[in-house]
Amino acid sequence: MGVSVVCVRLVSLAAAMLAACMVLFADQASAADQYHFAAKWGTLGSGDGQFNHPGGVETDAAGRLLGLPAVVYVADSYNNRIQKFTANGSLITKWGTAGSGEGQFSRPWDVATDLAGNVYVADGRNNGSRSSARTETS
Repeated sequence: MGVSVVCVRLVSLAAAMLAACMVLFADQASAADQYHFAAKWGTLGSGDGQFNHPGGVETDAAGRLLGLPAVVYVADSYNNRIQKFTANGSLITKWGTAGSGEGQFSRPWDVATDLAGNVYVADGRNNGSRSSARTETS
């Protein structure tokens, strides 16, 4: 008797979890329908505003909090650099060169920001987990 009660409760729990997931996915689908393509910039290459295997993209966390114009950071993996743009795609600045020293990257694949204005870079080939931080003032 005890085993059958446990099985019924587990089946009920599984059904409730499945229903919750369906609601969650339905909400995500309706939210996705509200997004639209806004802008595209960059071409293949190594010049300013060009990319070679762009990886992670991040917006400025502090700016979002303060309601400032959007700033977009792109990890430009095969060019071993980070590029910073306005929301319209105008290049603001870039940094990084190939290598393993300070300010150098080897295939940076992701970028993140914090509320203090730091930019963190996941540097793929410098021991697989190297990160660096840069405080932006511009």
